Amino acid sequence: MNITVEPASITYEATAACYLFFSKQEEGDLAVYAQIEGTKIKGNCILDQTGKRFEGEYTFELERELPSFEVKRFLSAAAARAIRRAAAAHGKDLVLPWGLMLGVRPAKLLREYHERGYSYEEAAQRLVLIYGISEEKAELLKTVAQKEAALLSQTDDSLVSLYVGIPFCPTRCLYCSFVSNDMRKSKNYIEPYCELLVREIHAMREVTEALGKKVQTIYIGGGTPTSLNENQIARILEALTDGLDTSNLKEFTVEAGRADTVTREKLQVIKQFPVSRVSINPQTFHDTTLERIGRCHNVADVCRAYEAVRETADFQINMDLIAGLPGESEKMFRESIDRLLELGPENATVHTLCLKRGSRLSQGDDEVDAHNVNGMLSYAQSRLTEQGYFPYYLYRQKYMVDNLENVGYALPGTENLYNVNIMEESQTILASGCGASSKLVNRETGKIERVFNFKDPIEYISRFDEILERKRKILDLI
Repeated sequence: MNITVEPASITYEATAACYLFFSKQEEGDLAVYAQIEGTKIKGNCILDQTGKRFEGEYTFELERELPSFEVKRFLSAAAARAIRRAAAAHGKDLVLPWGLMLGVRPAKLLREYHERGYSYEEAAQRLVLIYGISEEKAELLKTVAQKEAALLSQTDDSLVSLYVGIPFCPTRCLYCSFVSNDMRKSKNYIEPYCELLVREIHAMREVTEALGKKVQTIYIGGGTPTSLNENQIARILEALTDGLDTSNLKEFTVEAGRADTVTREKLQVIKQFPVSRVSINPQTFHDTTLERIGRCHNVADVCRAYEAVRETADFQINMDLIAGLPGESEKMFRESIDRLLELGPENATVHTLCLKRGSRLSQGDDEVDAHNVNGMLSYAQSRLTEQGYFPYYLYRQKYMVDNLENVGYALPGTENLYNVNIMEESQTILASGCGASSKLVNRETGKIERVFNFKDPIEYISRFDEILERKRKILDLI
């Protein structure tokens, strides 16, 4: 698809809207135009494809001229709505609960309107007007934005978070596009990686102390951190916590996402450190789906892992589920939600399947039924909220089925601050390990500097001196 956009300032947004309806591989020429005429914002789209012409247009008719911060927003939305109408003429109309809203952090956008003097209700309705999001999603967004605002008030410039990435898993899941390496192929790199990771964690701690910052949250993610053995886990936890002032440490999370990596011996090691949260991520409570997506455990293993964590210490537990997995009906997903509620974790994160280009799912023949995914999410929201959970953070990704969302739910007082801080980019997060990205946030200017690590364990090991040099440069950047 050849795409031209005027004005050029909305090229990214218009192109992204185009790919909601058309694939990059499709033949054709698509021209998009948007302009302001007083209180009217007009969008036009012309698609020439296979000798046929399809057109769409849309006009916002406003009562007054737009403030400067909204001009690009309305131009982009007018263009996107015109694209949608051209696509409908082509026979490609879609049901989009989020309308034509793009972007990872919609709650951040709503809070921006609130900070400009809108009530949360007015802000939500403004987004309905611009992007055409459904009232159901507007209500969800309003709830999340208010909760996030309360949680974000708990941080300030004196606090940072630490992240450690473990890029190993027992197997690579069908849908996975993360920095994750199958341990059957990468086992020879695990011990050298851990040795260097400990050195990088020490360097990260030194940067934290040199900046005079205190640590609010720690998160060890992956991959699957509990893929490591007991000794390796202990060394990493010790490097993070030895001599750490924990007076401001609100939470410490370790992902134990794969049930086949959870042992009582590893949990006893974790218990010796100030870890407060453990994630066990079944993704589904159906054995047939677990096998299909490449997991080496079954539902009974998930339940055993859950009970082992409960019996080891007073950890708060998060569990993840994915809506839209290949072969799963809405009935099957509802059964997974109900099974999760029977266990009763403090947190539940409900993801929408994401068809990332780096995953085996996007390259294979597995069929994904996208038509019922929003119904799955609605059921999850209804059941979780009636059981006392509430949505407290929300984010979206490219290539999500039906352009939907991921939502974190929590029982009162058990929200994961790290999740909110990382998604809303409200706090400096210093990161170590493969694929880790440090985010250096200037809360006064809103500017964010990023410092990236290498994604591949072999490159991480062979170029480790460069990793340490980047850690030293963080001091200059801040």
